[in-house]
Amino acid sequence: MPLPSLKFTTATVALNVPVDEPTARTPEVRDRLAQAFATDTQARLEPELPDEAPPGVAFMLLSGRSSQMEFSQIQATLELEFYDAYRTKSELCRPLVADKARALLEAWARIEARPVWEGIVIKLRAPMNEPDESPARHLFETHLRADYDGDAIHEAKVEVALRLQDRYFVTLAISPYENRRVQLAGPSPAGTIRPWDGEVVERGVEVTLDINNRYGGILEKKFSRITKEDFVAMNDLAWQLVDDVAIPFAREGTLNLNTAHETAV
Repeated sequence: MPLPSLKFTTATVALNVPVDEPTARTPEVRDRLAQAFATDTQARLEPELPDEAPPGVAFMLLSGRSSQMEFSQIQATLELEFYDAYRTKSELCRPLVADKARALLEAWARIEARPVWEGIVIKLRAPMNEPDESPARHLFETHLRADYDGDAIHEAKVEVALRLQDRYFVTLAISPYENRRVQLAGPSPAGTIRPWDGEVVERGVEVTLDINNRYGGILEKKFSRITKEDFVAMNDLAWQLVDDVAIPFAREGTLNLNTAHETAV
C-alpha cells in the first residue's frame, strides 16, 4: 500500500545539565530567561515550587506563535510546530531549528547552565483517512512482509536503533496515529473521558527520528560540554537522516545502513 506524502509536524530539542549541577530557580533566573525571549514569547510561571521539589519539575514556560520552551533545573526543552511551507520542506525546517536552539543555548548560558546532553526528536505524519487505507496494513506489507489480517491486527510498530559517528544514538520509529475530537456536553471532571468517546477525525502513519549524543558520553566515560557548533552539527545530521534514511524507510520499508553511515560522515 503506497504511503501518502509525509509532512513535518514538530521538532523537539532537549538540553540537559548533569543532575548534580542544577540551575537555580529564583525570581532572578526567571527574569533572565524571560528577557532573553521577550520579543516573541510570553512567559508563564508554573506554580511556586517547594524547596524539596525535584529538579526535573518545570518552573517556567515560554510560548510563542508556533513554539514553546520549558525550563527545569536540569533541562531546557524547545518544541516547534511546523506550518505552511515548513511542513513539506526540510531545507526550511533545518535552519529554523538551528536558530531557535542557538537562542535556547544562549539563554540558558545567562543562568550559568552548561549542558552536556543534547537531543532532537523530529516527527512527520502521513494521513490515511480513506476507507481502503490502513496504517497497520502499510506497516505489515511494507516493513514486516507478513500477511495482513484486518480483523485481528489492531496496531503495528517498527523501530530501529542505530549508533553513528561514535557519538550519536539514532532511533527511527514508524507507527500508526489517530486524532480524536471529543465534545463534552457540560462541565466534566478530569479523567472522565472514556476510551470510546469522541470521533476519529484523522489517522495515518507517524515517523519519528530521535537523535542524541549519549553514545559519545558512554564511550568516553565523561561529560562533554555542548557548544553551538556541536548542536548545529547534530541538527544537520538529523535532517539529512530524515531525508535520506527515515523517509525512504517509511515509504519503501528499505533501511539502507550504508546510506546512514555515508550521511553521518
